[in-house]
Amino acid sequence: MSIVKALKWFFALILALLLLLAVGSWLGSWIFLDKESQYGEAAAALPTFSNDHSSELVQIPAGEWTFRARVAGFDNNNPKGNLILLHGFPESSIMWEPLIKKAAADGYRVVAFDQRGYSPGARPTERDAYSAKNLVSDVLAVADKVGFDTFNLVGHDWGSVVGWQTVFTAPERVESYSALSIPHISAIVESFELEPELRNKSAYMAFYWLPWLPEFSLSADDFSALRQLYNQHPAQHVAEYLAIFQAPGGLTGALNWYRGALEGLNQPTEKVTTPTLFIWGKNDPVTSRLAVELQQNYMAGPFEVIELDSGHWIVESHPEAVTEAVMARIRSTL
Repeated sequence: MSIVKALKWFFALILALLLLLAVGSWLGSWIFLDKESQYGEAAAALPTFSNDHSSELVQIPAGEWTFRARVAGFDNNNPKGNLILLHGFPESSIMWEPLIKKAAADGYRVVAFDQRGYSPGARPTERDAYSAKNLVSDVLAVADKVGFDTFNLVGHDWGSVVGWQTVFTAPERVESYSALSIPHISAIVESFELEPELRNKSAYMAFYWLPWLPEFSLSADDFSALRQLYNQHPAQHVAEYLAIFQAPGGLTGALNWYRGALEGLNQPTEKVTTPTLFIWGKNDPVTSRLAVELQQNYMAGPFEVIELDSGHWIVESHPEAVTEAVMARIRSTL
């Protein structure tokens, strides 16, 4: 056999293997999808929010979308304050259960909503619909709908990014901010400039920018890749996360944050005056110590950093420590 013919057979074999891999990934994704959209139907059947809801799952129509949300403390007489909680990838509002319970018991009104892409009623398909500006507008629209003129804000992972952007955009509405795991965007950018190798911590995001392949990869073999990430998460939480991603468009909606939310990120020249708490795990693979330390350059108001012996999933690994620290930050603003 000639070398040319051998090379042709070799490349044909590689192409066939890639095709089989793609088909296998597709089948693995298709088999485990909630093709009857039971999750979406259950979300649509939830009661619509009203101020007499004390502690339950509800729908919150806000702006042009409807968000699935957990609310608590609305039956508190003379509430001490308001609290909005923002989850990240690949989680949902259920991650905040310990903090929801504690804040409501302490007299606060609390809203933790499944953000754009995660809520079945708020799942646009266009990537630019997931711009930082739109994600912030969701936070403010939900706040308006539940009657929060001002509120304390907490965010983790992508929720932390949106939280920072909300502080930059509407500081007059945010009484305190607790950012978990993801530092001030300007501190991250500065850390990349000072130590370019730190960009490697965010290199994984490039994979999520690709069309289709991330969905196939994460959903194949009954979402085994995602299940491996949930190594510290309660089984009930994992069940909800997978139900979201098994629903039509759920995984794409979550991944569209990577594809669209980096567009138009605000890097303000003014320093943050909002009382701010930053909590991170010193073993977090996506956050650098340099970025954490550089945040001080961008803060003018009360600012505290708490370092935990943890990785990225600090709410799951240290629920009591995180909850107590956040509540202390909130109480200090009274």
